[in-house]
Amino acid sequence: LQTADFALRGAVTDEYIDIFKKVSAGGEVTHQGTHYNLEPVKCYPGSVQKPHPPVLIGGVSNRAVRRVAEKGDGWISVSLAPKDIPERMARLSDLCERNDRKLDDLWLCHKLFISIGVAQSDLSGNRKMGTGTPDEITEDLKRLRDQGYRSVIFRYPGFDVAEQTRQFDILADKIMPTV
Repeated sequence: LQTADFALRGAVTDEYIDIFKKVSAGGEVTHQGTHYNLEPVKCYPGSVQKPHPPVLIGGVSNRAVRRVAEKGDGWISVSLAPKDIPERMARLSDLCERNDRKLDDLWLCHKLFISIGVAQSDLSGNRKMGTGTPDEITEDLKRLRDQGYRSVIFRYPGFDVAEQTRQFDILADKIMPTV
């Protein structure tokens, strides 16, 4: 994704998604847009997934959520406090309805920074989701599931390989079987 002007990144992303969907269909593709122009190009083979591979869009800003409702097949939220998730979900649901879509048709995924055994606090002093005891993290994951999320991307910030492996083992052995 190339844009020299950071302020245009949203418009460039929107156009790029449109091009991706056209190219994924296969065959001859043209595109005349504001930021990209494609003279007839042949794209063979087309995607096995029809009409195109799923487009999951990340971000929690109003524009990112609107982009999900308009163009996405799924949403990747990140760094949302548990108290903020219902509002973002309600906004996404409303925007889906405005675009003749349903929130239930989207694949919802949350990127969670995880720290097993060490609770971290947000600026308000509340425990950050994904940090703390295995039981606390299990409850965080159940809450995400109950709010409609189908998957979670786990991130281990700043840990070396040995610590990441230790935490992954705890996640796999003690947390995930109970979710």
